[in-house]
Amino acid sequence: MTPKFKVLLIQLPIPEFKTQKHWGNSPLAAGYLKAAAFTAGLLDKVDIEILNEDDTNLSADARLIDLVASKAPDVVGWSLFLWNAKRSLYLSSEIKKRCPDSKIVVGGPEVSAETHYLLQHPAVDCGCFGEGETIFVEILKSFFFGTPDLAKLSGIFYKKNQKTVVNPGKNYVENHDQIRSPFLLDYINVKNHPMISYETNRGCPFHCAYCQTATLPFRYFGAERICADIDYFVKQKVQKVRLTDSNVALHPEFVPLFTQIKDIVSNQDIRFSGFAYAEHLTEEKVKLLKACNFTFLEVGLQTIHQETLKILRRPRLNKASFLHGLKLLEAYDITYHVDTIIGLPGESYSDYKETIDFLNDHNVKYIQAFPLMIMPGTQLNVMAETLGLKHQKRPPYYLIETAAIRNKEIEEAKKRFQRIPAQQSDVNYTFLSHLNGLIFGIDVSDEQKVASLSEMNGFNKLIIDMKNRQDGVGNDSIDANKIDLESIPETTVNMPFTAWFKMESFENEIPLIQSFLNRVVSANPFILINLIIESEDPFLPENMDQLTASLPFMESRQKINHTEEPYLKQYIVLPGTVVQAQKQTNGMQTLFKRSPWNTSAEIVYAVDIPKDRTAEDAIAWINQICKMTNDPKLLVRFEDQCDTITVLKILDLLKNKKRENIFFINSAVYYAMDLLRMEKPWDTLASDQVLQIPPSYNALTYDTMGQSWVQTLPQLLKQMKHIGFQMAFRKKFSES
Repeated sequence: MTPKFKVLLIQLPIPEFKTQKHWGNSPLAAGYLKAAAFTAGLLDKVDIEILNEDDTNLSADARLIDLVASKAPDVVGWSLFLWNAKRSLYLSSEIKKRCPDSKIVVGGPEVSAETHYLLQHPAVDCGCFGEGETIFVEILKSFFFGTPDLAKLSGIFYKKNQKTVVNPGKNYVENHDQIRSPFLLDYINVKNHPMISYETNRGCPFHCAYCQTATLPFRYFGAERICADIDYFVKQKVQKVRLTDSNVALHPEFVPLFTQIKDIVSNQDIRFSGFAYAEHLTEEKVKLLKACNFTFLEVGLQTIHQETLKILRRPRLNKASFLHGLKLLEAYDITYHVDTIIGLPGESYSDYKETIDFLNDHNVKYIQAFPLMIMPGTQLNVMAETLGLKHQKRPPYYLIETAAIRNKEIEEAKKRFQRIPAQQSDVNYTFLSHLNGLIFGIDVSDEQKVASLSEMNGFNKLIIDMKNRQDGVGNDSIDANKIDLESIPETTVNMPFTAWFKMESFENEIPLIQSFLNRVVSANPFILINLIIESEDPFLPENMDQLTASLPFMESRQKINHTEEPYLKQYIVLPGTVVQAQKQTNGMQTLFKRSPWNTSAEIVYAVDIPKDRTAEDAIAWINQICKMTNDPKLLVRFEDQCDTITVLKILDLLKNKKRENIFFINSAVYYAMDLLRMEKPWDTLASDQVLQIPPSYNALTYDTMGQSWVQTLPQLLKQMKHIGFQMAFRKKFSES
């Protein structure tokens, strides 16, 4: 039997310091491409694999390169967006070194005739403009069977004699229902994605100059197709679906369609979110959205200035209709935030503030403040020079400045006016001892444990204890232990990656730590790192910045301005006993007199609570920390055998502090504190339910579409194991 050609499709996630991505990363485009190949009868001769979600979302660069190379694919296809294009190209170059005969094909919103850095990239063999289903099949036929000739295909680019050939045009599918559903074909594993991306329509009937979606005509899927998919989601126990439509309210069959959806999802746990213009919302539509379990909508406004809207070719704003739509969402308890854009053509800081003032005057709670992006393939990109828009030429394409607004004003506006709902998709795991993936507490002298890492399938946290070395501290011991750290394979780290170093003296260990981090980052230049330094001796915090300044992160990821997200987070943990911390604090205060506070690191005060420590003693220590500094960040570490009542008393104190300032090493404690924050949690639970909290439960999630702990709690209870908290909570919250 002739072996099949092998195609591997990958969609890298938005880089976030989370394991569960806020908007998920379900590979909808890849699913459609495989479904199109199935419809064309191509799968008899071509095996198309969509890289699984864990490898896609968690793997750092080196591990992903090894994984792809081990599969030896004939074609690697990347779905490119502005947030993953640079990393995808880097990985393509490295894969080409290992698999020189593999073809690299790119598609997605980032690919256009104007993205010259993509078209000219030496690792890319071919790419398509617009929607890829039909043209992708033709490209594979050309690669594997020699026909059709790439020169005869419109809306693509390809390499010929090491030169880039561009065939003009933009592809789109006229009748979507001709392509089978990738969900019903089981090409997308919905059970392993916390949120599924889905669409009921494509393109847009409007022609906003800044929008890539507006470059394609408006089309929609039929009600029968949509309802079959949603019925499948319900049967597969999908909990969250995000509609990627340009405007969910514009489906021509909205009322009959969503009436059917209402019947399918009634009394089910599935929740929906999407995007809409408030002006297009009627009470009938909003009532149906609520009945269909919509909990969140992103509402587009951008600006209130009619002259700006005219330049942008966006419809005129009807303020009364806009506000009426918002009031309907509020009346039916659907959370929303309003999108605004900073730096639109001709608008100053004051002009933008007028849009914010309009929203504030009408009590809009959540506002998304986006700096203007001049995207390739849009009309605004063509108009940019004429309009005087100075902007980045590569992702993320942010506006730098105009004659009306300076860069610092853009930064100030985003910082000052953005108000969005909490977007935490899992508990803060930075200091947790257990989380998704493999986490190790490592003594650098334990050679057997270090050696075992090479057998693991990727890990995302190392806790390296340097305090217990028998040979003391000094250059000789650093050299000796450097060998142990170098035994930890940098090619198997996952991301986000946390390196937690515990030591007596940070300054003595800098060469060792720097050597290890350099090796990790060199192999994974797009990695996200949490670096935690816990030193018993005081040190200048700025030394930590000096340690990380030379790390070889990919140069193209360096922070251009305020709009870039960090790729390195630094924490300094002060010791966990009163005597140690006082020594550390006094020492640092002495150092600060000689050197100003100049570091990007966050200071975290450890509060260690052994089993024989009283709640009163611990509370006194916490209060002392709070007196030393305003809104301190606390790392509270309970010993396993701590008395339950002691734990509850301490959590009762902490429940009123900012949640983002409190860290635990055990996710069960996060859960317990959230219960304490409820007014009457037992009123929410059925009387015969027993609260069960696991010692290392690691999948606690918030509903990111407006739902509270109370509503998700019954689902979590099914997965929990009993520990000693339950009776104490029942006693504390029982009405009797």
